[in-house]
Amino acid sequence: AGEGAVIAGDGGGGDDADVRRSLKVNEACLDAKEAINLLVPLAIADLGLLNSLVAFLIVFYAGNCFARYTALYGAARSIHGKLNNINLLVRAYFIQPGTRWCVIRYLIASQYLFYWSLRRRMFDWNNPGYNTDPGTFKDICRDVLIRKGVLIPLEAQALGEYKGNKHKLLYSWSIVALKRIMQTGMPAGEKNNPMLNTEFERTSLLHDLKREIIAMRGAIGLIDNSMLFPIPFQYYHMGTHHAL
Repeated sequence: AGEGAVIAGDGGGGDDADVRRSLKVNEACLDAKEAINLLVPLAIADLGLLNSLVAFLIVFYAGNCFARYTALYGAARSIHGKLNNINLLVRAYFIQPGTRWCVIRYLIASQYLFYWSLRRRMFDWNNPGYNTDPGTFKDICRDVLIRKGVLIPLEAQALGEYKGNKHKLLYSWSIVALKRIMQTGMPAGEKNNPMLNTEFERTSLLHDLKREIIAMRGAIGLIDNSMLFPIPFQYYHMGTHHAL
C-alpha cells in the first residue's frame, strides 16, 4: 500500500487511469477477488466438471417435472375415460333414464366436489396461481350440485356432516345405489330388457361397474396425493438456481 501511495504521489501530471493501472500492478493494493483473478486465472477447462453437474441437475429436474405432469394428466384423462365407460355400460344395460341417473349422478357430483376441493386447498395455501376464492362447500352444493340435480338438499346436508373426503364417499353411494337397483333381480321398469334376462348378465354388469368406479377412485387418489406432496422447495430452488 505504501508503494502504491508512492506511485500515486509520483504521478505528477499523469491521469487517474494511469494511477489505477499502476495500483493494480501492486498486489498489496488488490482486493480478494482481483488478487484471485490475477494470481489464479480461470480457464474454460476448469468449468468442465461444474458444467456437467449443472447439465445433469437441469435434465434431472426437468425430467422429474415432466414425469409428474404426465402422471397427473394421465390420471385426469383416466377419470374421464372411466366415467365414459360407466355411462356406456349403464346406457347399454338399463332402459329407464331414472335407473341410469341413480347410478351416474353421484359420480358426476364427486367430480365437481373433487376439483372444487383442489381449488379450495390451493387458495387456502395462498398459491399464486389460484387468486379466485372457489367458495365454501355450502356454496358449491347450492350453486352447482343441487341446481344441476346431481344431489338433493337432504343428501348435501348428510354429505356436509361427513368429516372425511366427501368426493370419495359419493363413490360408495353410487355402488350402494347400484346394489339396491339389482338386489330385486330385475329392476323396476326393466322387465322386458333383454340385456338383464340372465343372472350372468346382471352379475357381470354389477362387477364391471364396481370395477370402473373403484378404478376411478384410484385415479382421483393419485391426483390428490400428488397435490399434497409437491416438489420440495429446496429441490425446486436448486434446479432453478442452476438453470439461471
